[in-house]
Amino acid sequence: MFDFIPKKRGVAGMSNNPMFESSSKKPRKISHVSLKEIKAYVKTNSWFSLNDEADDYLHFDSREYGDVGEEQPGADDIKKAQELGRELIKKYGKNNLIIQIDTVDEWTILEIYLKK
Repeated sequence: MFDFIPKKRGVAGMSNNPMFESSSKKPRKISHVSLKEIKAYVKTNSWFSLNDEADDYLHFDSREYGDVGEEQPGADDIKKAQELGRELIKKYGKNNLIIQIDTVDEWTILEIYLKK
């Protein structure tokens, strides 16, 4: 399960997750991680929308299940972001990606960074 802790800007973030910590196992390196493949995977397997991208970064978000009036994120959005993060780490390896999950008001944000 992902741990949520307050970030400096007052947003809940994902960190201290064993999935992202170093391991004594030999790192699984993939020669090329395709952002195009990651975008297709997220689009096919979720309702999250691509909001921003760069050469080594993708930003997806959703408020599909968020409560706009109460400005609260939706539990189903958070669960889906966590599921996507786990699946992408499983597919591409924790040595190749950094997954960040944040919530802002009713929005759940999934950020994916390529490690250099």
